[in-house]
Amino acid sequence: MHQRIETILNGIVGSKRIANAYLFAGAPGSGKFEAALFMAQKLNSTGPDLIIIEKDETSLKIDQIRELKELTRYGPSQSDYLVVIVKDTETMGNEAAGSFLKQLEEPPSGTVFILLSASETALPQTIKSRCQKIVFPENPVPEVGEDAKEFYRKVREEDIAALFGGKLNEEFLNSLVLTCYNSIDYHDPDFGRHLKSIKAAQEISRDIKRRAGKKMASDILLLRLSEIWNKN
Repeated sequence: MHQRIETILNGIVGSKRIANAYLFAGAPGSGKFEAALFMAQKLNSTGPDLIIIEKDETSLKIDQIRELKELTRYGPSQSDYLVVIVKDTETMGNEAAGSFLKQLEEPPSGTVFILLSASETALPQTIKSRCQKIVFPENPVPEVGEDAKEFYRKVREEDIAALFGGKLNEEFLNSLVLTCYNSIDYHDPDFGRHLKSIKAAQEISRDIKRRAGKKMASDILLLRLSEIWNKN
């Protein structure tokens, strides 16, 4: 996630002035979904208090929006906020957009909508005007390396001895972050561990950019991941 975006989101949550709706606009690969999950975690919204919807085949359908209305009717159940992440919002047709607008106009108490869109211009002005907008800078989409996939699998199975083989670099860590990100399922009881793993890999990547020793960085990352995935 871009450092500027992380700073903005930390500022929003820290201010405790949480809006009912946010629009995260940016090209594919710009980190919108990762940022939405980050904000949900900061608001302690996980499990039943985190809802994620995305397009059905080619678009977000009216039936999905109607179902969302039922899911959000009573607000949060376990935390202060019910966070609803709506992916692919630019694919809503007129009927779905009209139904969703009504939900934004009368949001249930404690509900925060985070709309993700590849283009802010693709959304109706009536929806955009009810959201606080954050524009994401475009980033290249890294490929997921097989070494990172295998590494993360071993970490999750608590087989973490001698995993790096002496190699730790920014490319590997970017791939590891994407692997963690691709492993996320908000129904998964290990949801929080995946998010913490992403944060650990991102922090180590920043340390390497500051010319920290790679051997020390790899030791720290292994220690953090072993603590995260220790289920005893």
